[in-house]
Amino acid sequence: MEKENSQRKSASGIKDVVLGLGGCLVFITIAIGGLVLLVMLVRGTPWIAENFYPWTVQVAEIALYFVVPTCSVLACFRKGRGIGGLGLSLSS
Repeated sequence: MEKENSQRKSASGIKDVVLGLGGCLVFITIAIGGLVLLVMLVRGTPWIAENFYPWTVQVAEIALYFVVPTCSVLACFRKGRGIGGLGLSLSS
């Protein structure tokens, strides 16, 4: 009985650590994204158009040809509806 309780406590502790690290990673990602946005605005619109427009076109093509059909098929099945809907929302 005591062994089960100690295993549950250790699993709970690991879960708390992982959730804390995930929160830190989200904060770091948002901070880096804000800095990138600031640099892009300082550099100006032509720099953004030259450097990021080709990537944007490629990402849009991938979403159109691969992600949308895959997520549409997943959305047809009951167990895959959540994943399919999330994929369609993110790809839009």
